[in-house]
Amino acid sequence: MRSGVWRPRPGSRRAEPGRGGGSWASCEDGLRRIAGAFSEAVLVVDHTGRIAFANDGAGQLLGLPSTELVGRPVEELLAGGLPLPGSAPGGPGPNRDVVIRWPDGATRVAEAAVTLDLGEQPHHLVVLRDVTERRETAEALALRATRQSAVAALGERALSGLSLPELLAGCADQLGDVLAADSCAALELGADGAPLVPRAAIGWPGELLDQPCVAAGAGTLVDRVLSSSGSWILHERDGSGTGLPPAVDEQFASGVLVPIEGRSRPWGLLVAHSAAPRAFRTDDVTFLESVAHVIGLAVERTRAEDEIRHRAAHDQLTGLSNRVLLLDRLGHALARAGRSGSSLAVLFVDVDHLKAVNDHLGHEAGDRLLQVLAERLQGALRAQDTVARLGGDEFVVVCEEADGLEGTLALASRLREAIRERVAVPGGEVVVSASIGLALWDGIDSATPESLVRDADLAMYQAKALGRDRIEVFDPSMRSRALERHETEDALRRALREGQLRLVYQPVVDLATGVAVGLQSRLRWERPGGPWVDPTELLPVAEESGLALPMGLWAIEEARSSSRAWGSPDRRVWVSVRLSAGQLHHPDLVDRLGEVVDRTGPDAARLAVEVTEDAVVGNGSSRVLGALKALGVGILVEDLAVGYSSLMHLKRLPIDAVKLDRSFVADLASEGADPAFLDAVFHATRALGVPVAAEGVETATELAELTRLGCDLVLGDLLAGPVRAEEVAALLGRDLRPGPAGGVGRPGSAIVRP
Repeated sequence: MRSGVWRPRPGSRRAEPGRGGGSWASCEDGLRRIAGAFSEAVLVVDHTGRIAFANDGAGQLLGLPSTELVGRPVEELLAGGLPLPGSAPGGPGPNRDVVIRWPDGATRVAEAAVTLDLGEQPHHLVVLRDVTERRETAEALALRATRQSAVAALGERALSGLSLPELLAGCADQLGDVLAADSCAALELGADGAPLVPRAAIGWPGELLDQPCVAAGAGTLVDRVLSSSGSWILHERDGSGTGLPPAVDEQFASGVLVPIEGRSRPWGLLVAHSAAPRAFRTDDVTFLESVAHVIGLAVERTRAEDEIRHRAAHDQLTGLSNRVLLLDRLGHALARAGRSGSSLAVLFVDVDHLKAVNDHLGHEAGDRLLQVLAERLQGALRAQDTVARLGGDEFVVVCEEADGLEGTLALASRLREAIRERVAVPGGEVVVSASIGLALWDGIDSATPESLVRDADLAMYQAKALGRDRIEVFDPSMRSRALERHETEDALRRALREGQLRLVYQPVVDLATGVAVGLQSRLRWERPGGPWVDPTELLPVAEESGLALPMGLWAIEEARSSSRAWGSPDRRVWVSVRLSAGQLHHPDLVDRLGEVVDRTGPDAARLAVEVTEDAVVGNGSSRVLGALKALGVGILVEDLAVGYSSLMHLKRLPIDAVKLDRSFVADLASEGADPAFLDAVFHATRALGVPVAAEGVETATELAELTRLGCDLVLGDLLAGPVRAEEVAALLGRDLRPGPAGGVGRPGSAIVRP
């Protein structure tokens, strides 16, 4: 007999009473007694497919009293009929699962064991064991394993660096397969109140993808899910709107919506639905939440990567392009200009006096100023133009299809005027200007992004050198001047490193005694094979290259070290070193100078620094000068006549002496000298309560007039010119005043003691 599902053979007849039934009749009573002890369901099915016997367990399993089961065709109760045994007659039958149909339509799953009774008309003994729960558990475990594998595979794809669109597309396909849903979609949340955008979907019209078409308005299902920040199961539509596009909404009978969480707010939603009512289960939601978690991690990874890329290409303070992105865009702009034959302009914009804003109002004010200026520059440009911040107070503008030199100069003027407008910042309002350099490329010469920015930078430096707040156009001669400046910078570095710098000293003479009470030092650069150079003439190069402070500290240490050879302590004089405004206000000056003072020791001469009046008026000078005084350093203010109007401000500073400029001294003997004015100047200087020194005294007339005016100290070639360190000792203690017996001095004049 072949294995398969047993059904009565066509034309088969029932057993006639007393014929062929001896075998069944002889064992029926015993079977009843035995079957009664079974917990499983026991049936006997005759050769026609009808139930001849059923125990109570069978009644419970099949949903009818056992007495009502007898005589019923087994096909009414077991879907597909009874499985036949595959073994020889009388042997055990196979265990097979059958589906039981209850009268109310419910179904159960049972494992059936069938044997064949001997006899002319054999009966089948069927034992049924309910395995519904076991089957459901096994199916649930298999489904869970499938879904876990799907989530794991999705996670691997996310970690592999797959782009977010590719990941979402694969996710939509996978959701459709695993959930057996009619449609699945990943929706990205727009800005507040904006429609959501489907980024990947199956079962949606293709034209809806990447279009803002999912309403998030109040009252929609989408809005309720987003507002609750939790998952939703909609077993059956209640007539309210979903917010989905009409073509999708019409097919939405049941569904699940799960938020995709982001770092600060939901990134979007996962939506799965069916066109017919369906009971989505909790494990469906759990699966979707796991998928949403993986997508959320991928979104955060993508955002982090985007943030890193943005930070790498943009200035963090203003949000403008940085140097990296500027050069990249400028390279593309050059290529486009080369193909089209159009011109290209690069403008280098440097904000004047930003440091003063930071010093007076703080860096918060300076940062706000830069942010406002960045916005103004962007607002003054066309969409195709680029503005970048290179750092500090420097901006670069790239103008494609520039309107020639005249049009570009007009643009530069607009930018300059936009920068000049008043800006409200923390602590007050400021007005600044800008120095702008312009480089125009017309395709004639070869150029690179770097060379164009460098040319515009050179033109900007020219604008600064000519007084700031102006526009300069690049010309090739600027390159040669820049090369010279670079060579000078290299030579200065080498001079400092190889000991080519020297100090010369000029005595500062007390007019009352004619004796030197101080020495003014001046730096000289002894270039190999060339004349001596005054490095102060090269101070702008030194300050731009960061050499100014090292040069100043070297001069201070050299002067103090050399002074040990000038005599005993009772003959010791002070020695002064000139500092520029940049050196004076360098943030490391006080600490570094303190190290020099400690290193040179107490046997060295007293130190004084010479600073210009401009350097100590404002700019937080009181703090710096006070720190220098605490180190035992004297303060001499020079070029006083240039800034006469600020004498009262100087009175509040801890200065030890003032010096009159050579131009003032030269006017003393001129025919146009105004005695009343000269008396007023000396009266004002005496009001400061400090000695006055006049430098550059070259004639006896000048010396006599200074004596009449009550000047305390003088220095100049008339008394003694600059000498080397080894020649200083011979000048100390001598009356250096000109004339017989030395003396045009005035008794009782003060001696400066810094």
